[in-house]
Amino acid sequence: SGNGWNNDFEINSQLEQIKKYNYPAEVLVIETWSDEMTFYKWNGKNFWKDPKQTVRDINDAGMHLILWQIPIIKHEWDLEPSQQLLQDIDEAIAKGYCVKDKDGKPYRITENWFHNSLLLDFTNPKAVEWWFSKRKYLLDMGVEGFKTDGGEFLFDKNVVLHNGLNGLEAHNLYPMQYIGAYNSFMQNNNVNGVTFSRAGYAGAHSQAIHWAGDQLSKFSELKAQLCAGISVGLSGILFWGFDIGGFAGELPSPELYLRATAFACFCPIMQWHSEPRKGQFYSSYDADFNNDRSPWNLAEYYNDESLITIATKFANIHSNLKDYIWQEAQYSVENGIPMIAHLSLYFFEDEKALAIENQYMFGKKYLVAPIVEEGAKGREVYLPKGDWKHFFTKEIFEGGKTVFVDCGIDEIPVFERLKYD
Repeated sequence: SGNGWNNDFEINSQLEQIKKYNYPAEVLVIETWSDEMTFYKWNGKNFWKDPKQTVRDINDAGMHLILWQIPIIKHEWDLEPSQQLLQDIDEAIAKGYCVKDKDGKPYRITENWFHNSLLLDFTNPKAVEWWFSKRKYLLDMGVEGFKTDGGEFLFDKNVVLHNGLNGLEAHNLYPMQYIGAYNSFMQNNNVNGVTFSRAGYAGAHSQAIHWAGDQLSKFSELKAQLCAGISVGLSGILFWGFDIGGFAGELPSPELYLRATAFACFCPIMQWHSEPRKGQFYSSYDADFNNDRSPWNLAEYYNDESLITIATKFANIHSNLKDYIWQEAQYSVENGIPMIAHLSLYFFEDEKALAIENQYMFGKKYLVAPIVEEGAKGREVYLPKGDWKHFFTKEIFEGGKTVFVDCGIDEIPVFERLKYD
């Protein structure tokens, strides 16, 4: 996905590149698809000549479509509000569909992002029914998931929800109610869809997929994602991913991008994303600068076709592991073991494994040790007891020791566990 993909020309261009390079993509996420006011109506014909055809084109390319969502009714600061937005505001307030302050007035978001906007009360069944009645047509046209962004907007501890909870009691529960409502919406309409979220609380493992949020394109941020992935697994999140090469700032270097791609290859979710074209955290780009984190855009920018070759290699590895990932995903759901698992979850009697913070098990079979240091040509890897086979070289290693593993830019230290229950 890319935040700049806000029209059918951009989408068709991406589909052409995917086909040209035989890149095994399966899901396309469109963030800036809507009118940017109601967040349920497609933008006008200057952007999308025929949204139904766009969805068909994506499906015909063998891909599933996810659309971005946010749980607010927007306060428009910059433009003249559309009539539909004004009607939605009036109806939501009149019928009590929004979160209220302690005086019974509509609560308005106090922080910068969507400041002054209304927040839907997902504990109100009538509000939920109203909300999704406006989005049902999206499922009918073939949308199969929603990127349920936000969820952290309940900042005032004194607000009151329909179910009687105040803001302090409901703050951490709100994203669960929001994301859960979207999952129920799809299930109730017989859509085997998915939510893709970043907010959560205890029980978030029941809400499908999470991603790490927005990161800058820096090695320090890549290193943080390794810690984050292992930590969220220990917190109970089963399926997680991050933005390959970062989301914002300067374009990632080829080294950063390929190290991140290799890491993401051995995650449940392998995906790239990018900030708005004018920049979100990095504002010196002009509007015409293409900051997509796609391998073909970076290959063009750096005049380096190997970026496409190596990125596609890792994408194919991930695709070829699909049956294994599906099998391990079922195991995760049945046993509560995350797919990115701290070594202690499988080697709990191994004191050295307990202390390892920069390796993980990807399911029961693969030990993964991403390279997240700039300029590194390899790294130390601790292998618990047993026999292990290097994923790329096929060399057999005896476990119970630490080994140094050389690693070119087109590989990652991954070891197959040869015997396990």
